[in-house]
Amino acid sequence: MVIDGGEEASGLALMFGTLLQLNVEQHPDKLADFLALNADVVIEATDLEQAITLSFRGNRCTVRDGIRGAPKVRLSADHMTLTSLSQLRIGPLGLPVYVDGAGREVLGALLHRRLRIGGMVHIGTLNRLTRLFSVM
Repeated sequence: MVIDGGEEASGLALMFGTLLQLNVEQHPDKLADFLALNADVVIEATDLEQAITLSFRGNRCTVRDGIRGAPKVRLSADHMTLTSLSQLRIGPLGLPVYVDGAGREVLGALLHRRLRIGGMVHIGTLNRLTRLFSVM
């Protein structure tokens, strides 16, 4: 895990970079998803007017401030909604569970367009990303 800019990086970059690193270190079963990702992913916190790009390549992820490259997936929401994505439980077949409280909250954010997901055609990338960031 490399956070471009180190301690000078935005709070959003530090938060998501640290969450990702801790999840992979503390849950070795997430390593396969980490290694399988080969994509740029953008996360935008609309209320903070900040965006980061996570560039997954092999055994490395570089987190950069701003929108870089040609992202396959783009998540856009206020920072609290983005943070709530880490509360999604992962169920059978490695898919997110949407029938509990956290899942319904995410679905509600999607329905009311508080959460926007670009690149839904890259469902494999999106599912791996969801599993990586889930702390449940």
